[in-house]
Amino acid sequence: MSNYYLQIGIPENAYSYRKLCSQLQDSLSSALLEERLVKLQVQYDIENKDQELQYLRQNEEIEELQIQKDRYFRNFMFIFVSILVAATLGSMYTLWQKKKSTSILEKQKQLQEETNLQLLNAKKTQQEINLTKNKFLAIISNDLISPFTSLLEFTEELEKRSASFNRRDVKKYSGIIYQSSRNLHQMLENLLQWSRNQRGKIDYHPEYFDLNRMINNLTSFMEIAAHRKNIEITLDLHKAIIAFADENHVDTIIRNLLNNAIKFTQINGLIKISSREKNDFIEVSVKDNGIGITREDMDKLFRLDTHVTRRGTANEMGTGLGLIIVKELVKKNGGDIYVESKVGEGSNFVFTLPKKP
Repeated sequence: MSNYYLQIGIPENAYSYRKLCSQLQDSLSSALLEERLVKLQVQYDIENKDQELQYLRQNEEIEELQIQKDRYFRNFMFIFVSILVAATLGSMYTLWQKKKSTSILEKQKQLQEETNLQLLNAKKTQQEINLTKNKFLAIISNDLISPFTSLLEFTEELEKRSASFNRRDVKKYSGIIYQSSRNLHQMLENLLQWSRNQRGKIDYHPEYFDLNRMINNLTSFMEIAAHRKNIEITLDLHKAIIAFADENHVDTIIRNLLNNAIKFTQINGLIKISSREKNDFIEVSVKDNGIGITREDMDKLFRLDTHVTRRGTANEMGTGLGLIIVKELVKKNGGDIYVESKVGEGSNFVFTLPKKP
């Protein structure tokens, strides 16, 4: 249109159309440029997005690798720690087992040593007991021979000379024979009682009984022996006393103590038997004003490994076994016994019995 108007000679219209053409060309160029720019921008954005996606993908891969690496590390550490803990526990268990085994072995060794020591001590004690018993039985045998010999001699003499004996001689010899027989009976009875006790055959039946009644009966029974030496027996018994013990044992205890008191008391002497309650026990005392006992002999009276044999004031024989039996019976009944004595002034044997179980 610009060229047309320029040919027909209308330059104004030709200019206008040229100008419009230029504007259209500019617009078109701008549009093309803008479209190109848009395309470039789009391409840039696409490339940028691709780079970002690639970057993100790479980051994800890196993170995944890091996570996997961390997982592997955690698993490794867990396995390592587990193995370490297991090894530690295993070592501790092994040490504990070893220590336990060592402790058991030490205890077994110690127990074996203690057992061996106990067996050795028991063997030694048994040997000492056997030696003591053998020694004591040998002494008793010797002590028994003397009254047997006297009894045989006097009975033989009585048989040979009985036709020429007067009443006084018969009384003299019969008295000697009676005393020897009585001593022998007491010795044999004590020996039998001691033998039963050593073999554990002695019966023990504790019960309540009237102690004062027993003392009165025993005193009446022993008065004949006391009367031969003109010995007075007095009683100082408190109110009725009930003891809890084996009545036969207590009978043997008092009979032995009273027999000893008569044996070692001078003619026209005095024996006093007393009883009283003392706390949870009953205390019985057999006191005489006889020849007394030395301190050295007092320490040996109740011991089996020593031997104390003394003749009575009327030349009565003894084995020393009676007091040993007395102590064993007193202990068996839950009591105790001791002696107080002074040479030339007499002795006081005191023992206790429980009032109740």
